[in-house]
Amino acid sequence: MPPPRLKNQYYLVRSGESEFESMGVINTNPVAKTSVDNGLSDRGKKQSIRAAFDLKEMGACDNNCWIWPAITQRAYQTAEIIASVNSITRRLLFWFFSCSC
Repeated sequence: MPPPRLKNQYYLVRSGESEFESMGVINTNPVAKTSVDNGLSDRGKKQSIRAAFDLKEMGACDNNCWIWPAITQRAYQTAEIIASVNSITRRLLFWFFSCSC
């Protein structure tokens, strides 16, 4: 017997622009990417807010959802913005240990 049809939906969202990117600095050091200094730029925050409202409009988190950001500072900040706009509690915000370099 095949299993019942799964109804999971997945949304991939790239994190907003980082401070380093806004200055034209290419930083490939994975340790530096977790630094607080490599958080979202002002433009990156606006991009993240726009993505959060796009997800809300699509109903992505209407029936509960989990957010799994990469370990970079900008990815986690993007995830926090998405969680805030979509009323997702911190207990559903997890670290995803991979490099989205």
